[in-house]
Amino acid sequence: MKRVYRGLMILLAVLLAFSVQAPADASADNAKVTPVSAQNEYGSVTYPVLEGYENTAVQDAVNRAIFDKAQIQSHLETLNGLTDGGWGLNVTYRDTLQNGILSVAVSAYGEMPSGRMGQTYSTVNYNLITGKPITVADLFSDEEGAFFLMEQKLEDEVQPQLSGYMENDTLTPIPRDNFFLTPDAVTFYYPQEQFSMLSGYSGGCT
Repeated sequence: MKRVYRGLMILLAVLLAFSVQAPADASADNAKVTPVSAQNEYGSVTYPVLEGYENTAVQDAVNRAIFDKAQIQSHLETLNGLTDGGWGLNVTYRDTLQNGILSVAVSAYGEMPSGRMGQTYSTVNYNLITGKPITVADLFSDEEGAFFLMEQKLEDEVQPQLSGYMENDTLTPIPRDNFFLTPDAVTFYYPQEQFSMLSGYSGGCT
């Protein structure tokens, strides 16, 4: 399964060609992402907070988007309610902040707010200079053409290799509203009900 997953990552990395550029502006130079964490004997919840940005209205909007989309309050309440014999809960994140472009992906694994075991990925992408969220339409000059090509490759070359280790193995359509950016790649995260292993882990494509 690791070989197939690695091949999927390489395939999408080759196909992706995007450019999200913020206008030259020094106002984001002091902006930084810092962790906020709560933990107990059953797990931990760690999430990112944007600090130091001169435009406090944008900073507040970003932090609210992260808190709400990643269901941080619900995860904190779940963590406080965990008991012996449960699944536990681990919420972590990864982030990139470069040239005014912020991308955050929050991963939660264990007991979900619904009371069931699962894994979710929640992403927030912002152009701090313009103060606007980054959408998938900003990544490609021809969005439909790019996704048609990527999804065709997934169906023809990757889907046939998926094994019995998968609980859900529907690779297409690629989810367009949940992605994480780095300076040279983008990862699309699948919902658990679309792409996940028998162990409960859901996946993403880079």
